[in-house]
Amino acid sequence: ATEGTKTKAVDIEVTMEQLVKYDGNKIYAEIYTKTYMSQDGSADTHEETTYLFIEDRETYIACYVKKFEMDEWTPTSINKVGFNSIEELAPFYDQYFDYTYFTKTSFGFAIEEKNAKQYFNEAMEEVADMLPYMFNEDDMTIDMFAEYYVSGGVLSGVRFDASVEFSLTENGVIAEADESVVVSTTVTNYGTTVVESPVD
Repeated sequence: ATEGTKTKAVDIEVTMEQLVKYDGNKIYAEIYTKTYMSQDGSADTHEETTYLFIEDRETYIACYVKKFEMDEWTPTSINKVGFNSIEELAPFYDQYFDYTYFTKTSFGFAIEEKNAKQYFNEAMEEVADMLPYMFNEDDMTIDMFAEYYVSGGVLSGVRFDASVEFSLTENGVIAEADESVVVSTTVTNYGTTVVESPVD
């Protein structure tokens, strides 16, 4: 760093574990989140678990939430818990890409590094068009891949790894970021999962 320049590093680690039972028009979910943040020698950890029950009752979507296992279920709206539709909680809802990114493998298919970088660059270009002053593509390094596992003719799991380093510039201030993401999803009991309503 040049003389007089102050460097501040913020480390954030987010771990999320989700158990989702999907039974046609009913969903039961347990969402655990742990956030660790450190800066300037101080650190803080926050943990929380959210329990959800959502049911499409044709004329409306019933949604209930609680923060502790022994709590009573509280009615709420699906939007207030971060979703717009019941389909968003279905397996692999937001993990599909244009088939041209995929490569056939012995276990299913994959998005290899070259295609993953192409996808990421195209996504970043769309953001850069909206915020052209922020992104410097010359200072961006991308390392990523995704593997999709097929068993019995259905998707049984996904492994997604990404490491991205980039810089953002705004009002003459340069911020450097290093982000690492690992996502592992496993799906079992296709067609046999039963969700009983905990609120009736």
